Parts: sequence; structure tokens; C-alpha cells
Amino acid sequence: MRDQVGGQESRGIKSVETAGRLLEVLSRLRDSVELRTLSSAAGMSASLAHAYLTSFTRMGLVKQNPSTKHYSLGQFAIDLGLSELRSLDPIELALGSIAQLRLELDQTVALSVWGSAGPTVIRVLRADAPLHATLYEGATLALTTSATGRAFCAFWPQQVVQKALEIEQAKRHVLQDDTFVSAIADAKLQGLARISGQPVPGLVSFSAPVFNHASTMVCAITVTGRVGSIDVDWDGPVPTALRRATRNLSDRLGLPSDSSMTRGPLAPGLG
Repeated sequence: MRDQVGGQESRGIKSVETAGRLLEVLSRLRDSVELRTLSSAAGMSASLAHAYLTSFTRMGLVKQNPSTKHYSLGQFAIDLGLSELRSLDPIELALGSIAQLRLELDQTVALSVWGSAGPTVIRVLRADAPLHATLYEGATLALTTSATGRAFCAFWPQQVVQKALEIEQAKRHVLQDDTFVSAIADAKLQGLARISGQPVPGLVSFSAPVFNHASTMVCAITVTGRVGSIDVDWDGPVPTALRRATRNLSDRLGLPSDSSMTRGPLAPGLG
């Protein structure tokens, strides 16, 4: 591998790059694996892979199960990964994701976090077509009548959401109805929330959560457009693109492959 440094290519160490393929394969597979499978996936002989793995084991980058003889990432490799995750800014990464979605979909895309008063919009990228909406940076969104609010209801810690719901319902003098309860169940099932005609008639919104390495929701990305310009089907182009973007972002933030968040038929949350 060669990098451009000062306009010139810098020389690397080929053996290190070759050995690095083993770590790349172990990281991608995420499960313990036998030598033959590992060496084949890394494109090298079993004897060469064994030599590299012996050194990696001594360094703590790789560990070997004494019973099965299978290899997996060691504690040092895990510590290195966690160090990188701690240095990542999820909001900065999410801002890049919403910019890509805005270009891909040509719809209004918003990024929201949980603030002191509930779901709070921190960035809005508007579509080319004018959109009359109550969506603006700094806005606090309703839990019950916004797609963003419903996404937080489905995936944010239940005790926090429940308290916020009680405050919102007391202020608005409304109770949870069957429509709301059903919407949260759908959000958990589909991995994202949907609302149409609320809070602005004629608009439809989809909102999906983003999770970190601890399987904790860190923000929500919401796409809003006019009914007709967005297919309201759960598997339409907009929700499909939104799911892909938020899942890729969650993967980038280290969401475990075995996490139930947005990956299985149901995700933990309210209910």
C-alpha cells in the first residue's frame, strides 16, 4: 500500500499489509474461525497465516480458543477499536449522512437529538421544492404527532420517554390512543417510524434511529415530503434509503452485529 505524502508516494512494509489482512478478516467475520478458513479468506497459505497469528497472539491482537483452536480478535485489538469509537463524533458523521440523503432523495432531511424538552431538531436540509412545515432548527417536536417523536418513543430509553409523554399529554390534555400505540408497535417492527398528515396536512415523514457501540440511540434522521412525492409504503424508496443510511451509520459507530436494534423483527423500546 502506498500513500501520497507531500506529492510523493510513501513506501510501506508489505509484510505488515499482508498480515493486516488477517485482522481485517477477523474483524469482518466477528466470530471465532479456524485457521484454514481464516487463511483462505485472507488469501494466503495456512502456514504463513499461522506464523502471523502466532505473533499477533503474543501481542494480544488475536486470541486462540484452547479447545477449538479457533481464532478471534484479542483484547488489544478490541481496545484499539474502542479507542477509535470513543474518538468518533456521531453528530458529525450523521451530518454527512443527511447531506447524502438530501442529494439522493431530493426531500427535506432533518437530524434530531434528545434535548432537555424532548426531540430537538439540530439540522434541516431542505428540498428544492418549497415545503410548508413546522420543521426548523431548534424546534422541539411532539412525541405523539411527529415521526421523529415516535422514533424516540420506540427506541429511546423507556423510562425517559414515559416521563416526557406524561408531561406532553398533561399539557395537551390528551391520552395515548390506539392509533399511537399501534404506530409505536409498527416502528419497532419496521425499524423506523412513519406519520402522514400530522402535524402538517399533506406531508408524510419517516424517521429512523441511529445507534452507537453500546446499542444506545444517539439521534434520529427524518425525511419529510409531500404525499405523492413520497411513497408511504414501508418498503418504498424513501424508507429503504433511510434504513440503509442509518444502519450504515450505526455500523460505523460500532453497533454490534448481534444487536436487536433495527436488525431483528422487533427492537426494544416502549411497550
